[in-house]
Amino acid sequence: MDDRIPLYKLKLVRERWAICPCICFDEPQLAAAFFHRLIGQADREHSAALFLDVQLKPTGCTILGIGSLVSTPMPAREVFKAALLANAHGVILAHNHPSGDPEPSLQDLRLTRTLTKAGELLGIVVLDHLIITPSGQFGSVKQWHRRESAQSDAASMSEIASP
Repeated sequence: MDDRIPLYKLKLVRERWAICPCICFDEPQLAAAFFHRLIGQADREHSAALFLDVQLKPTGCTILGIGSLVSTPMPAREVFKAALLANAHGVILAHNHPSGDPEPSLQDLRLTRTLTKAGELLGIVVLDHLIITPSGQFGSVKQWHRRESAQSDAASMSEIASP
């Protein structure tokens, strides 16, 4: 006697439309403006993802989770399940800080590193992780790393130059 198992068919279901310009999302300001309209005014933290093709044009987006005043879930499983279904080459992640602070927290930085590594395994590039505020300000983890690296380089150079 054979055991039976379910045979699944995966299908992407469009829930609704989001207004999004058909432009290349190669600058964080463009993605931040999109995410601000999507989750920027929420009273609790929301996480979202914008899926992009090889030319950095949008293929779709999703709300990944709705959390509390100070945290929101952004599980790798949900990020990349949706990205694979959207046939994404890359993804820009975002979550809002209702407090108005655009700086990434240590937890934000760790999460971005984890998701970047997971994306590498799947062939999906995590292009950035943005923190969106109600006022429209935003923080970029990618830019934060560049700034920290530049400060570290400057400190190293001043140590070398000092007698």
